[in-house]
Amino acid sequence: MTAAILSSTIRAGTGGGVMSVQIKYKLVFEGGDADYYRLPAHEGASSLEGLTWSVALVTNYAATGEIRSRGSLSPRIRTYLRPPRQGSFLTELWVMVTQPESIFLTSVIGVYAVNSVSQAVNALIVKSVKEVCGLAVNMTKKEEDWLKGLPSGDLEALVDKIEPSMKRAHNIIGEGASTITIKKGYTPLVALDHITKAYVNADLRGDEKTRSVSVGAFNANTGNGRVYLPDVGKTVLLISAEI
Repeated sequence: MTAAILSSTIRAGTGGGVMSVQIKYKLVFEGGDADYYRLPAHEGASSLEGLTWSVALVTNYAATGEIRSRGSLSPRIRTYLRPPRQGSFLTELWVMVTQPESIFLTSVIGVYAVNSVSQAVNALIVKSVKEVCGLAVNMTKKEEDWLKGLPSGDLEALVDKIEPSMKRAHNIIGEGASTITIKKGYTPLVALDHITKAYVNADLRGDEKTRSVSVGAFNANTGNGRVYLPDVGKTVLLISAEI
């Protein structure tokens, strides 16, 4: 088993200011080379880059309300990698909310307590990653209510934006590890394997068809959203074209 740690603590600001929040997770690689405390260099680095960039894009949205896939990200929530530890493949990624009282997510859902901010950011990360991987999302009623407060269509657009990086996150699956489990403390949050790899890499392009679908979300301003296709068991991006 090879592990990499993503972090969660609270720190008081300097001069008695508002506390910052560190959210810590553990990435556990298992099977294949990972069981010998090593990963193939390219596939392992590519998977870590895909995972960390996906988290960074989600947290940038939490900080700013902007959905993007490139460029500079907000300093109000930062992600940090720490050097691997000797003796096994163990590295840390810290998600640090430096200004929890002034990020977009707190203003939209009306949550300002430090512990609640940490929980809300974590819920957004987990839901986004699970959605793009086709996994069932189980949240508390409070977490569901928080995320329902986001602008219509934003979550679906965010899921679409992290899909390319989540494809890269799966590069190690079958090429050095069988599974990647994302944990917070001792609690497993997301499990990536050959099934989720096939899901994120599924190519749904084909001939044009007319069909009735269930619209999961729709942004009236952009005309975009996501729809569920029951025959493939997957939500896909909806882009409205001008007629």
